[in-house]
Amino acid sequence: MRKHLLTLVLLTAVPLAAQNQPQQEPISVQAQAMALSSQATTAAASDVGFAVHISSSFALRAETIQSPTANSGDSVNVFVGGIEWSGKPFDGLTRLLRLDTDHFQFYATGSLGVDRVTDHTGDVHQHIAALAGGGLRYDPTGSGRYTVRLAEVRYGWLPGLIGTTTNNVIVVSTGLQIRF
Repeated sequence: MRKHLLTLVLLTAVPLAAQNQPQQEPISVQAQAMALSSQATTAAASDVGFAVHISSSFALRAETIQSPTANSGDSVNVFVGGIEWSGKPFDGLTRLLRLDTDHFQFYATGSLGVDRVTDHTGDVHQHIAALAGGGLRYDPTGSGRYTVRLAEVRYGWLPGLIGTTTNNVIVVSTGLQIRF
C-alpha cells in the first residue's frame, strides 16, 4: 500500500512541478486607445478589459471595444473573449532585437465574440466578431504589475463596422495594463 501511495505522489508531483507557476498577481485590467481602419475609413475607439493569468505566459482575456462615431451616427460595441500567449519563441525575438527581456515582451492574442452595430435609427444588428494579432509591451519596473502596451496590431473581422463591405479591419492600439 505504501508503495502505491508513494508512486501516486511522485507521478503527480513531477508534472505539477514542471508547470509554469502563476505570477503573484493573477488579474490584470487594461485600457487602450485604438484605431479601426478599413479601406473606406478609420474610426477611433476605446478598449477596456481584463485578463486572468493562468501562468507566466498564458492568460484568458476579455474586452469591450466601443466606437461611438463609427459611421455618421452609428455606433458599435464589440464584446470578445480569448487568449493571450507570450511563450518562449517571443523571448528569442526580443533578444534578436536586443531588447531587455525583463522589460520588453512580445505576445500573440486571439479573441472571438460578438459585435453590435446600432445605426442612426436605433436598429441593432449583431454579428460574430473575431480578432487576432499580437503586440509589444514595456514594463518600466520589471515587476509585471504596471505595463505599457506600446503597440498592439490585430486583424479584425467585424461585420457592419464603419461602412465596410468586406468586414475586414486592421486594429491598432496602445494603452496601459495594471496587475493586482
